[in-house]
Amino acid sequence: MSADVIFIEDASGLKEMPASGFALEDDLQSLVERHPALLCGAQMNRDNPRVFLLVGREFGVPDRDGGGGRWSLDHLFVDQDAIPTLVEVKRASDTRARREVVAQMLDYAANGAEYWPVSELCTRFERTQQLLGMDPTRVLLDFVGAEQVDGFWDRAVENLRHGRIRLIFLIDRVPHELRRIVEWLNEQTTETEVLAVEVMQYGTVDHRVLVPRLIGATTTAAAVKRSATRGLGFEARLADASPESKELGERLKAWGLRNAIHTRRTHEGLKYLAEDGQDLCTFYPHWDGLEMLVSIRRSSHPVESEKLLRALESFVGSSLSGNAPIVYCNKLLTNWDAFENEILTPFARAFRSVD
Repeated sequence: MSADVIFIEDASGLKEMPASGFALEDDLQSLVERHPALLCGAQMNRDNPRVFLLVGREFGVPDRDGGGGRWSLDHLFVDQDAIPTLVEVKRASDTRARREVVAQMLDYAANGAEYWPVSELCTRFERTQQLLGMDPTRVLLDFVGAEQVDGFWDRAVENLRHGRIRLIFLIDRVPHELRRIVEWLNEQTTETEVLAVEVMQYGTVDHRVLVPRLIGATTTAAAVKRSATRGLGFEARLADASPESKELGERLKAWGLRNAIHTRRTHEGLKYLAEDGQDLCTFYPHWDGLEMLVSIRRSSHPVESEKLLRALESFVGSSLSGNAPIVYCNKLLTNWDAFENEILTPFARAFRSVD
């Protein structure tokens, strides 16, 4: 008797259901498209199970700004925290599952993280849901709740740009070679999760049982990711930052001195404060960006807040989160004078006017 067998008990006794595999890769792709729970979100985080929403299938991946899809990712999902989740599906009988699929996934991750715009994610999600006969607005609202809808796709792209993504190899039987690669990669990365999901099929297409199992979530990987979030202080992060981020830090420092802006260091960033101690913005060297805290929206000056948010969106050329949008170095340094004079300084003055 094969070791790959499960038993079903009915009135007549135990019935064997041997592992049967998938005849076509498309069968497995269609299954996870209809049933994202197969991605083992509960096994990823038992205290806060991951739930997945399909953005699109056969998702084009460009290799340059504004480029078309050079590659095609099997599935792009997001979880409830706007963490993009890239899924590549293979069958064990496909020998590429052992080597080529890893290189493919790294291509997708590296280029998607750099070149996918907010508009592409939004448009593709809407199209996907419409093809399924669903209302995209309602689907997203039900998925994340009313408080999180605003800026959800901006957060997804922010996560992409910072490497806060999840890579999943979905295979009916994970070969040993791929298992070890996945475990090793996941133990080396602090922001990105690298996982495999093995979906074993037992029985026949007409009467089958599916058993998904998460691979790669080792105790070492969990420890690495925990330690990375608490191991570096601001000075260490600044020392390891990109040249662009260091230049942004110098320009902010000069602006703060000219305008008598007080600062306060946190573990991860440097806050610039208004006279009343409220945060104006926070510089995060490891994010290569500046977080603009539009908390003035919740004060007595919502009109000024809205104007500043619209000015930020005009500056970056895309929609932003209404509470704490992040503007990145490539945008800031390209046109710093305009940002300082038309946005940053007026923002500081608006905060000073708050009672």
